[in-house]
Amino acid sequence: MKIHKLIYFFLFIFFPLFIFGCAKSVDMSKHLITLNYNYFQGSSTPKEKNIRFYPADRTLAKLEAANDQIENKLQVGPLPVFIAKNPLISKTIQAVYQSLRKPQVRSIKIKMNDIQSMNTMIAESFGAGASKQGNDVENEDSSILIKIKTYLMTYYIDENGFIDRNGTTYKPPERMEGIGNEVITATFAILLEAVFDELIDMPVFVNKDGKIETRTKKIPTVYSAGFIKEEDKEKIVPRGQPGIEDLELKAIWYLSGLAADQSKALSGAVYRLFGNLELGVVFVGADFSVGENDTIAKILDTIFEVVARRTVEMASFMGFKHATALVRGKTPETPAEKLISDLARLYPEKK
Repeated sequence: MKIHKLIYFFLFIFFPLFIFGCAKSVDMSKHLITLNYNYFQGSSTPKEKNIRFYPADRTLAKLEAANDQIENKLQVGPLPVFIAKNPLISKTIQAVYQSLRKPQVRSIKIKMNDIQSMNTMIAESFGAGASKQGNDVENEDSSILIKIKTYLMTYYIDENGFIDRNGTTYKPPERMEGIGNEVITATFAILLEAVFDELIDMPVFVNKDGKIETRTKKIPTVYSAGFIKEEDKEKIVPRGQPGIEDLELKAIWYLSGLAADQSKALSGAVYRLFGNLELGVVFVGADFSVGENDTIAKILDTIFEVVARRTVEMASFMGFKHATALVRGKTPETPAEKLISDLARLYPEKK
């Protein structure tokens, strides 16, 4: 009798929960760390009804157009069709658009199939056996495809590897005969960086000598590859002046880095709770395969890290740029002002 009960428990309770209840998807609304506009708004800040701390110009227009394209409201949008319709890319774009436009992100779930589709798209569109079909042909010279190809070539060929806007380096693979998790996740990250470089008009920062400033002092690939125009450069201003000063740039690095690490830790932890779930291996051409649990977890880490960092980077840039144009009180009131005050103690102004 006891054996029958165990069998019934397994068939009708444990087995369905195991199959359908495990982390086959991760909710971006719960694990994507974003920045609320209240971070910059204190009691001394003007209470304008329609005040915005996020881009109301090219960036928001591009993201809105991409979002409309994804929701089939536009026949022609800012992205090639096969990229806009890819479920993983479309969901990350919607997450960024929602978080920049509103304080909260709606429920957007990344599923196992989404990761597989991204993997297939990379192999078919940019791999050794790449094929061009249908609407993809007319978009083959679009700026985003040029960015993606340039970024990937830089990663695989250049001895310095690919360097993102934060100054983080994705080192080229040491051995070409085997492709491990590090190469797979780097490829995902680089493609997402290209998408966001196309849709988000985040500037590069230059000091008084005209040199590019990044966290690691390395020149980002978006600049060295010639994708930055003169109007896309943001000159660092002396402290207290309207614009972005050196402390605010450090605050942008801090906030975006913290958001990336928190989002990565949350998403990876959720998936790794079910690390024994067999997902099967999906082979795509002769490029690489995704299927091992550890690989999936690392890909999720990468997706959340890149999306959170780029979102908070843009939001904090617009917030600080707006905040410095306001008259601040004698004592810090907003979280943003308190952060700048803390940074001022760590990095006193050089005379």
